[in-house]
Amino acid sequence: MELIIYISVLAVVAVFAVATIGSLSFGGERSEARSEVSSAIRVVFNKVKADVKDATAVSTPARGANTANLVITTQEGTITYDLSGGRVRRQVNNGTNAELTPSTVSVTTINFEHIESINPTTNSQTPAIRVTVTAEATSSAPSAEYTETKVSTFSLTSLFGAYRGGPTGVPPPPGPSPTPGGGGDGGGGSNIQHQ
Repeated sequence: MELIIYISVLAVVAVFAVATIGSLSFGGERSEARSEVSSAIRVVFNKVKADVKDATAVSTPARGANTANLVITTQEGTITYDLSGGRVRRQVNNGTNAELTPSTVSVTTINFEHIESINPTTNSQTPAIRVTVTAEATSSAPSAEYTETKVSTFSLTSLFGAYRGGPTGVPPPPGPSPTPGGGGDGGGGSNIQHQ
């Protein structure tokens, strides 16, 4: 009788142990997927931020418009960002397209919007590029499914003087009403959706 009770207790403990290990494994895979997706979006934002800061001209999108690609001019040359096969690419002039995101992450959409943002601290208007990226983990395992959308705004610092009619004497081009929020350097972006 005691042996039967002992075996029953061991069986219950074993069931709980297996369940706990499975739960930890599920959580670990989900955490890894989240980290990979967030890291991929962060790499894109950091690269766009650096290029936009030094941009002397924006070819695409037009002011007030939004497109799936970004074409700007910097001292490095003409820089193009686009999306192909789930990977965000960056090209300088007619050079090779450099993929910024890894194969473990699929970027489903990327959108660039040419806006004029309002800095809430200084109440000044600044031309900027607002970037929206939606990406997901490519793993087929249910425990590793993860999708995230982030938005961040990056100031066109080099164009600010020109848009104000500064040293270059160029008056601000026509465009829509300023968009509140999102001014400044853009930071790490705001997370608007994840699952």
